[in-house]
Amino acid sequence: MNRRIAMKNDKILKNDFLDDNFQITRNREPGLRSLIQEVTDRTIFEEIAPSRLEVYSLLDKSLGNGFEIIKIIPDFANIWMLTPQNMEQVYFKPGNHNIGRISKNKFRKMGMTETQITEIEKAGYFFQYTKDNGKKTIIIPYKGLLSELCRKLGVGKLVDGICPLRDIFLASLMKNADNFILVQRKGSSYTKAFTCFSSNTEHTDQSVIFDLKDKLAEFGLITIRHFKLTHAKTTIDYAFNDMSTRILNTKITPGVRLCLSDIGDSSFTLQNTLYVNGGAALFTEAVAKRNRSIVNVEEIIKKYKKEVYPKLSEQMKFLTGLCEKHVSDLDSKIERLMKITGMKQVMGRNNYRHFSDNLMPEIPNKGTAVEAAIWILKLPGLTRPHYKDYINEQISVCAGKIFSKEGKRVF
Repeated sequence: MNRRIAMKNDKILKNDFLDDNFQITRNREPGLRSLIQEVTDRTIFEEIAPSRLEVYSLLDKSLGNGFEIIKIIPDFANIWMLTPQNMEQVYFKPGNHNIGRISKNKFRKMGMTETQITEIEKAGYFFQYTKDNGKKTIIIPYKGLLSELCRKLGVGKLVDGICPLRDIFLASLMKNADNFILVQRKGSSYTKAFTCFSSNTEHTDQSVIFDLKDKLAEFGLITIRHFKLTHAKTTIDYAFNDMSTRILNTKITPGVRLCLSDIGDSSFTLQNTLYVNGGAALFTEAVAKRNRSIVNVEEIIKKYKKEVYPKLSEQMKFLTGLCEKHVSDLDSKIERLMKITGMKQVMGRNNYRHFSDNLMPEIPNKGTAVEAAIWILKLPGLTRPHYKDYINEQISVCAGKIFSKEGKRVF
């Protein structure tokens, strides 16, 4: 008994795992394998019959501690439900057990967080699915689910919010829709649905990142230096430590970034990087594929080794070559690189003002050309603690542009 309790408490993922904006960010590898295994165990790639997906539609914003809802069964869904011609045609009534009030405490007892309850209200709906064995499961929607359902059902994009007419329309479409895969993640006694795919889609779970690491070890000593997990994607930064070098007392480590999504756009990308100053410069060279079939690690690594990996050595050779090139206009070169890479634009006016006033390193007037390159490459690590993730991601892409044809011409 005590052992079972201990095992339960050792779980990394808590109730907030199913919050829309859930994320875990950590440096280095310890704990990652356990985390990925939990995520894999709680991810469901399930073929469903849409006609069994009952829609619970909110009628109004929460009043006190509950929601007024109607239950829409696809087999009976009809747009005329909301406009009966007489009392006998009234469909939503207590006697039919399809209209009433649901307490928020019911959601809380299921293990939902307050954030998830608020997300239900913002979405305006949730589901209950009945399996072949009669077991029923409450399914709450991810913020992007509705557009994915519209795509699968062949209708134009609809928006979240309280709208019973929309929900009746969707339910009527599900009545005769073909089976599809609904991708979910499990809570304690409910699930959250994220997207849907055709029934012939194959699924690669996230444990593939360790198979990938084992194959990347063929290139030399490799470590996981950073990872970030959200519902949209998992990002893993691998470092090729044997290729690490120091230039101007700055450690530069080539590596590769894996971006994997098994619930969002179901994509897989392996992209060259340079790790400098706690940040990453991202290159355009990458192996990418839509993850609609099982990921073949052998095939991916073979393509990466042939088409992408050699570029890392080329970039490092280019950097070291700049050490011998003396220039007297470093400040103007840095200014040109900032413009070519688009660094100012992606930061935005306010962030760039903050950067200029508080973070911008001193710009030397003269020295070797590599100083200008290092100045730019340090920026992602310098700005990372201060700006939002999507801006930092763009800054990393900009930093990698110094190795573009236009960027190299500056030197």
